[in-house]
Amino acid sequence: MKNKKGFTLIEMLVVVGIIVILTGLVGVNVVQNIQRSNDTKTKVELHYSDGYNTARADVEALRSASYGETDSYTPVPDPDPVDPDPVDPDPVDPDPVDPDPADPDPVDPDPVEPAPVLPQPNPNLSITLAQTNTWLSGGLYYYQYEFTVTNITTTTETWDAIVFIVPDGTQISAFYNGTATLDGNLLTIDPMSYNETIRKSKSIKIGVTITNAGDLVITEYVVT
Repeated sequence: MKNKKGFTLIEMLVVVGIIVILTGLVGVNVVQNIQRSNDTKTKVELHYSDGYNTARADVEALRSASYGETDSYTPVPDPDPVDPDPVDPDPVDPDPVDPDPADPDPVDPDPVEPAPVLPQPNPNLSITLAQTNTWLSGGLYYYQYEFTVTNITTTTETWDAIVFIVPDGTQISAFYNGTATLDGNLLTIDPMSYNETIRKSKSIKIGVTITNAGDLVITEYVVT
């Protein structure tokens, strides 16, 4: 009869112990994995929850900035930014009421006296002027002038006067061979009756003494 062999008690205890240890290790890993999964889920939910709240706050801020109450001040554009004073149509004119501000007296259209004009000269007679003397007396200067009128034709000529322009303030003090009249700045010397004609190639001299407070130079004169 054969003897039958089985597991001893010690062997069974060893096997059971190994099984228990393996089971414990597996259980611990499973529990740790479950805990990690739960932590990850919580972090994800917190992340998305915070992102949502932040995004919502940003949207609300933008909405308030774009569609909130507008500023109470609204600048009005200048209809004519080039013109500093749009009420005045002509800001260059310092006095728009006066149509001619350059004229100090708008009532008088021409307050400046017109310059004297010499008459047309006699083409048949020539005239020259010479200053014969000058002196100072009583604060006035005295000037002696002599006009020479010459007939340059071959016939006897008749003449009317010698006309010349003098400065302001000029006075007549003496003359010979004629009579003198002063009209503004125009001085006229009329010849004496017996000298109103000049024979051919002959000359007549007429003298005049005039006074002035300053220098006096006669530059324009004619014989008519």
